[in-house]
Amino acid sequence: MFSLLKGIFGKGDNGEKLLDAGIKGIDALFFTSEEKSQASQKLLTTFIDFQKATQSQNIARRYLAFGVTFIWLILVIAIASFAVIASFAGSEGATAAKDALMTLMGNYVFYPFSGIMAFYFLTHALRAKNG
Repeated sequence: MFSLLKGIFGKGDNGEKLLDAGIKGIDALFFTSEEKSQASQKLLTTFIDFQKATQSQNIARRYLAFGVTFIWLILVIAIASFAVIASFAGSEGATAAKDALMTLMGNYVFYPFSGIMAFYFLTHALRAKNG
């Protein structure tokens, strides 16, 4: 009978473990500004270390950025051209082409373009900021 009670209630340090777990759980619920600052600093340090390790890839980044910018610029010029043709000539084909290019631009070009531009220019901005 007593072994059953001992199994249920356990040793005295079980209560201590339970209390420690409760305190740690409550502490984990609150993210103080000091912890936030430490986490941000650690993230920035990790990112800068990554940039130092991949510094030899700068030429590839540059070619990638210029290539994507060139494609983006061609699409923007094509959209503007079709918009002008559609407004002056009233051509439904030009309007449809402009709408198709706008869909292409919004769905397939915008996010990769933004990501590649951030990948290229963010490294330069961080280097300028950190000296």
